[in-house]
Amino acid sequence: MTDVAGAIDDDGLILQLQRSATRRAAMSTLFRHYAPRFQAYFQRRGLPVASAEDLVQDSFVKLAQASHGFRAQGQGRAWLWQLARSVLLDHLRRADRNAAAPADGGDPEAAMGLSMWSEDESELQGLQDCVQRQFALFTEQEPQRAQVVFWAAVEQLKAPEIARLIGRSPGATREYLSQCRRRLAELLAVCRDYVIS
Repeated sequence: MTDVAGAIDDDGLILQLQRSATRRAAMSTLFRHYAPRFQAYFQRRGLPVASAEDLVQDSFVKLAQASHGFRAQGQGRAWLWQLARSVLLDHLRRADRNAAAPADGGDPEAAMGLSMWSEDESELQGLQDCVQRQFALFTEQEPQRAQVVFWAAVEQLKAPEIARLIGRSPGATREYLSQCRRRLAELLAVCRDYVIS
């Protein structure tokens, strides 16, 4: 299920995973399309090649397990990326739990350098809450733009990678990404009151 430009019907393929007759072919197509992207994503997060390969495998195991709950709404691509991100976060949490106890006696905030915010904690919390609310609003109003900003800012995908995901040229994607960021900045303007001066 690919078109001329090489894009795939993510929703359709994920739905095919729910049927035993089409499961193997759908998984194969999704793996060919997403495994290299997931591998690059995990490596950009600092994982060695072997660990990244393991997480790619874990992502597809999780996909096979979670596919029965998927409902097609034109968000298959985003759903797959959220799945890969979830696998990475699980891996990082396990690594944190397995790490040695911090030298400060076990205070996790101090170990992560968060104690420096103690004086301005309420201001910081207010800013974080405001940004989360406004991004949730952005996601609700402009789900496609929010996904593109998420890929660029959180996933740190480059314009050519995002271009492949959304079916645009790299130049058009850079312009679109700029428009997305401007729209998000408009929504975040209300959070200026929380900025610590």
